Amino acid sequence: AYAEKAAALAPNNAGIQHTLGDAFGRSAQKASVFSQFGFAKKCLSAYQRAVSLAPDNVDFHQSLFEFYRNAPSIAGGGMDKATAEAAAIKQLDAMRGRLAQYLDSRAFFIEEEGTYCRWLELSGGKGLGICAAALDVAEGMRESVYGRFGTVVMTSATLAVRGSFDYFRARVGLEGYGGERVSSCVLPSSFDYKTQAFVAAPRGIAEPDNEGFEEMLEEVIAEAARISRGRAFVLFTSYRLLERLFERIEPRLARMGLVALRQGSENRTALLNRFRREHGAVLFATDSFWEGVDVKGEALQCVILTRLPFRVPSEPIQQARMEAIEQAGGDPFLDYSVPQAVIKFRQGFGRLIRHREDAGAVLILDARVHTRRYGRLFLGSLPDVSLCTRDTAGALEDMGRFFSGLKRAEPALPPPHRPEERPQGEARGHHGRDR
Repeated sequence: AYAEKAAALAPNNAGIQHTLGDAFGRSAQKASVFSQFGFAKKCLSAYQRAVSLAPDNVDFHQSLFEFYRNAPSIAGGGMDKATAEAAAIKQLDAMRGRLAQYLDSRAFFIEEEGTYCRWLELSGGKGLGICAAALDVAEGMRESVYGRFGTVVMTSATLAVRGSFDYFRARVGLEGYGGERVSSCVLPSSFDYKTQAFVAAPRGIAEPDNEGFEEMLEEVIAEAARISRGRAFVLFTSYRLLERLFERIEPRLARMGLVALRQGSENRTALLNRFRREHGAVLFATDSFWEGVDVKGEALQCVILTRLPFRVPSEPIQQARMEAIEQAGGDPFLDYSVPQAVIKFRQGFGRLIRHREDAGAVLILDARVHTRRYGRLFLGSLPDVSLCTRDTAGALEDMGRFFSGLKRAEPALPPPHRPEERPQGEARGHHGRDR
């Protein structure tokens, strides 16, 4: 009778009916735990409530089914009455907790208030995730941190944008506090970048969305890797661009005796360990390698930033925050996207010099630092460096001289690659044009 009632709750689900029918049938054959212990009505009542509250929650239903399926083994497993009942009730309590969590998540997801961005996300074809993120953490920081602690210290190498904390202060809720409560300072770096680093933002490279950009990147990356003898990070903002350039450059690097590594081929820790072990490795990587990666010494002597690290504007949380800024009368691009990208840019730049004895080169290959008004915010956020802005040929020539001056017990450089089918002088005048 209980099996029939339970199955009737889901008349169109053959799997539910089969599972419940099988479990109750075997229970009856073994003088089931339900009839012996007298809590069958409680079990069935709990199941009825679960089905009515979460009719589409297959995971929760499956947990219930497993409980019912295991009930006969509890009854026939040699347990005494009290132990078997306690085990069964413990399973039901766990199910109730999962149901409550599901209902809370569902209620939060459908709330119509504007302080959170909510979206659905496919997780590798395995299921649909319910995601949420706060549009603004300022109020939460004021309530949970600043209102509870007398002193709060915030420090990082990349909090400021061109020497200003305005963006950070707005994001973390420090606006509105007077000078008596908030003080700030930017301390000079302990590194001598003018001596330790060669930094170039070559002119003449096509903008990222223009024809010829990838071909120019290929030539510059290959020649820079030859000059530095590998030991390079090539940082991308798009995995598709990474894949295309890796396929084109990897054979060229192999002919130079250099090892090309690609993010995604193995886990991050293993990839970094291999990069440190290899002599002359060139690692092609995306987002997570722009920050939080520490490779000291000669293992890393060249960092190539292929594009300015703007976040994809179609990402749900990015899009929602930009819409909120616009609704408040601000400029989403200049007030949010640009400062966010500048901080990421500084983090990428910071991968190179990690110690007072480190040395190497950083190449910035996005022409927008020269052609767009916001470009000066990126270049202005660099530490005190001598910036080379010659065309690509001149910048690579200067880079070669810089590396020639480094004391390294290494074999001679392999000969430079000379493309066979490139018309003589192509793009050379364009590269040399000073804008």
